Formats: sequence, structure tokens, C-alpha cells
Amino acid sequence: MEKKAEEADTRGLDGLSSAELLATRQGFWGDGFTEVILCRIPDGAKSIVDIGCGLAAAAHALLPRLPAVNYIGVDADELRLRNARELLAGKPYEARVELRIGQAEKLPFGNAEASFAMCCMTLQHLLDPATAVRQISRILDSNGRVVVAEPDNLSNLFYFDANLEEVNSAFRGLFLRLRRERFPRDCAIGPNVAKLFEREKFSIAEFFPYMVGKAKRQTARQSFDRARQIVKIVSHNLPPENLEVRACNIALDRAESSIGSETFGYYCQLVPLFICVADKINR
Repeated sequence: MEKKAEEADTRGLDGLSSAELLATRQGFWGDGFTEVILCRIPDGAKSIVDIGCGLAAAAHALLPRLPAVNYIGVDADELRLRNARELLAGKPYEARVELRIGQAEKLPFGNAEASFAMCCMTLQHLLDPATAVRQISRILDSNGRVVVAEPDNLSNLFYFDANLEEVNSAFRGLFLRLRRERFPRDCAIGPNVAKLFEREKFSIAEFFPYMVGKAKRQTARQSFDRARQIVKIVSHNLPPENLEVRACNIALDRAESSIGSETFGYYCQLVPLFICVADKINR
């Protein structure tokens, strides 16, 4: 029992527990995002390399639609991989999944071993994302493709039947503080991803923003409790009692009080992801 409790509190490089990561992935990886990835996998691809795979959410989303494709997930967190194997157990596509321990900056593949790779919400957590990009170039064959999705967390937006201006301003301050504290890691790396791959001589086939978020009708209390949970998760690596966390909680309390805790409305959190589709230039 003590071991399970300890594992539940273990947080990865992203600052999330496995349970929080699962909830986060379920929040952004819907049918629409699955289609974004599926239609950009080259015809004839035999395998998908998922860099920073976490709980292998991509395997569950993509493999049912790709019966002839294998999946190789790579993550630096052994506990995450163990949890991923538990979630894969008994799935019809389990035999087509391989999980490897490894870092994005030193991928456990030979040169030109892969034809298609994906990297979702991973570069933002790295000290040196350029090294990871060079590693992706190394493992891709001469016609290889990579699809990358990274956020601009400075542009988180919250709504409850209207733009929550004070809340949004406070959250921007919180993410700016997080960005400074974790530098050179960058929670707003999304807009810079295409440039990173261009510097490594990739050809950028597509680069576009994709908004993540769902509107849900619920009470103000439910909505703002969810936002408070986000504050808690984001501030996990920040010094305690910092001003930005306090500003977020004050703004949320004020908004809930002015709306009324039991008032029903449409709550939504929007986060822009930047999708980069990059092809390795045949050198």
C-alpha cells in the first residue's frame, strides 16, 4: 500500500503524476486531434515512433485505425512506462506496441531506423530541445516525417459564458512565472517549433495552430474548482506562497462569487497547440 501511495505521488519531468497526465491527455486528445495526426502519417508507414510517449495515449487513439502499423513509445520515466503497460494490457493492439526507456536527447534507435515519428507536448519540458530535434533527424530515414505538437501556455484562456478577463490575466502571470523558473525549458515553445526544425534542415510541410478545449455546461463551482486544480498542478514546481498563485486564486474566487457558485453556464479552457509537420530533406 505504501509503495502504491508513493508511486501515485511521483511526478515526471512535466510535473504531473500519472493520474494527472492521464486526465490531461484525455482532455486534449479527442477525435479531432486523432484525425490531425492520422491524416499526416505517410501512406505505407509500418511503425510510429512516439517520443515522450508518457502513458502511450497515442497508441490507444491511433492503432485501432491503423491495423497494419506498429507503435514504439519512448519515455525517460520508467514508472510512466509501467503504467502504460498496465493500460495496454488486454487491448486488441497490445502485441503491436513496444515501449522503450530513453531520453528524447538520446533516442534508443539506430541511424535511419524510423520512417515516421511524433512528439507531442514533450519539447516544452526539455533543457535542450535542439538536441532532441537532431536526434529525431538522426533516427529518421531519408524520406522520414515527424509531426510535433507543442503549446503556447501563455495564451491559456478561460470562459464561463464570457471571457474571464481577470482570471486570464492572472493565469498569464502564473505561466510567465513558470517559464522564468524553469528556463531554459519553455512552456510556450509552440510558436518556435517550426524554426527549430528548419535549423536542422527539415522541410516544413505544415505549421498551424490547433485550439484545444471543450465547452461543458456545469456549475460555476465545478468550473472554478477545475481551474483551481490547474493552478495547483502548474505551481507544483514553483516556490510556495508565490504571488502569481495567490493572484490566480483570488481572481477565481472573485469570479465565482460574482457569478454565483450554483449558477449553470458553459465553461471552457482553451490552449493553443502549434502543429508542425516536418520532412527530412534527403541529403
